[in-house]
Amino acid sequence: MPVTAQRQSHEPTHDHCVQFYDDDAFLAEVIADHLLEGAQAGERLFVALTPAHLTMVKTRLEAQGMDVAEAERRGQLVVHDAHQLLAAIMRNGMPDRARFDALVLETLFPASAAAEAPVPVRAYGELVNLLCEDDQPDAAVYLEALWDEACRRLPLNLLCAYAMHHFQRPDDSHVFQAICHGHSHVLPAEDFRRLTSPHARQRQVSLLQQRANALDHEIRRRQQAEAHLDETNRRWQGLLLEITDQFAALTTTSAPEGPPGHEETLAQRHALQGALARGEVALYYRPLIDAASGQIVGVEASPHWQSPQFGVIAGAPLLALIEQTDQLPAIGQWVLEQACRQGQAWVEAGLEFRIAFNVSTNQLLHEDIVERIAAALSDTGLSGDRLEIEITERVLASDPVHAENILTRLKALGIRLTIDEFGSGQPLLRHLHRFPVDAVKLDGTLTEQCSDAPHQQAIIRALLLLARQLGLAVSAQGVATRAQAEFLRKEGCEILQGPLWAPLEYRGDQAVA
Repeated sequence: MPVTAQRQSHEPTHDHCVQFYDDDAFLAEVIADHLLEGAQAGERLFVALTPAHLTMVKTRLEAQGMDVAEAERRGQLVVHDAHQLLAAIMRNGMPDRARFDALVLETLFPASAAAEAPVPVRAYGELVNLLCEDDQPDAAVYLEALWDEACRRLPLNLLCAYAMHHFQRPDDSHVFQAICHGHSHVLPAEDFRRLTSPHARQRQVSLLQQRANALDHEIRRRQQAEAHLDETNRRWQGLLLEITDQFAALTTTSAPEGPPGHEETLAQRHALQGALARGEVALYYRPLIDAASGQIVGVEASPHWQSPQFGVIAGAPLLALIEQTDQLPAIGQWVLEQACRQGQAWVEAGLEFRIAFNVSTNQLLHEDIVERIAAALSDTGLSGDRLEIEITERVLASDPVHAENILTRLKALGIRLTIDEFGSGQPLLRHLHRFPVDAVKLDGTLTEQCSDAPHQQAIIRALLLLARQLGLAVSAQGVATRAQAEFLRKEGCEILQGPLWAPLEYRGDQAVA
């Protein structure tokens, strides 16, 4: 039977304990006792464990009367693979605060329940232990500080555990001190409990506390460095906002002609009804070129409507038509399934292509998009890291908070996320840091004259600098000439696409000239 004790009326405790250990079986007992105590107090349970430790802990929980499967089904117990969760919150070799907040704290304390008093959480995590195991002391210290900050401001009772063999070298002492610092309880390993002399035990505890206090200066230094970096980023973002505003003003005077007449648009909307069932919609694959090697490293899937009455309609005009009708769910789902199916076929043929496609505002903000994409990956067998989703600045700017939540969940599937039409003048730069994206794609209007227009070159260089500051890869679309491709390559664009490689486009398995 699952543990179903009622929530207690007392105030939730805020606690942060560290358990050192030498023996895995001992550790499993400590974790199981920690979780059972929380379950009996009516707290939610959260664990981030390696598979081996998870098996041992579940066995002990079951032996003590907890129905683990039922607890997981009801959401009382949330289980994460420690390796996968750690990989998801890392960026450039360090834990990323935004990802930690979105993937860990949002799971513990969902924003949807913000209006109510948060349910206390009893948690165990060994993410820092894995960083120690991988010999990443700076990352371990920083992640420990993030956990400690969360425990101080949220009703979170957290137990962490660290294998003693990670701290045997003399150089490991500062990491040991950092891990001890800030914890309300430091629980030594099994050997400590075998000490019979009270004086010996007191000496060990005093040593731990003295080592922990030595970290204060290091923490203050890191906080000062982070504040300086934040100020630098704010200045760069202000500069980029001015540049993009000027660019938007320049491009306004040369805006393309308006859409077709009202009557023709109505006729196109009517004709689009049933186009998918009639076989008039095809998926074209445009190559993504590695700027350095010139090799194809992926493709972008783009739907084309081959209308007997209006000819071929694709790109932005087609997307606008689709969004003005009720065809978006059907065509969007068809593109997703076709892209995943073709991507898996290429993988099985030995072509490790990444396959990308665009997601519109209505698609991204739809509540079940994550579930539908996860189902498509599962049905086709395509790995999430083979899929790339492109979202325009306009989509993200429409609802940044909701978009951030959706993107975080998509990122957890391993999907690569790219901001499309980057630099198009949308007011996104001030929010850019909050989104868990991997790359940005320069807007096609920037590349049109990038080989001979100094003002556009300046804008591109500024956007590239901002992307590098944020650790983002950069690609460019609309590349039509060798001169444009060479300029973008020299400036640091990694992926290129556009009319220059039109002969390499594919429709299904047939090349399109």
